[in-house]
Amino acid sequence: FHLLRLRGKVNYFRKKSGAEIDFVLDKKTAIEVKRTGVTSDLNRLKVLAKTLGLKNAVVATEKPTEEKGFCPGFSL
Repeated sequence: FHLLRLRGKVNYFRKKSGAEIDFVLDKKTAIEVKRTGVTSDLNRLKVLAKTLGLKNAVVATEKPTEEKGFCPGFSL
């Protein structure tokens, strides 16, 4: 969280249904934090981000894959 604040304004989002986004950076990027992210995490995040009009969706994880949309948590 503290490192993200250096990159811009950080918010959090949660729907009444319980769906949430861990971090929203500058009202542009949705960031979900997972120990081991999987494709379904990214797909769910993309759908939620799109409904909010966010341009990007990223899953930050300890064990990133080569798939686009995943990154090591420390690289945020």
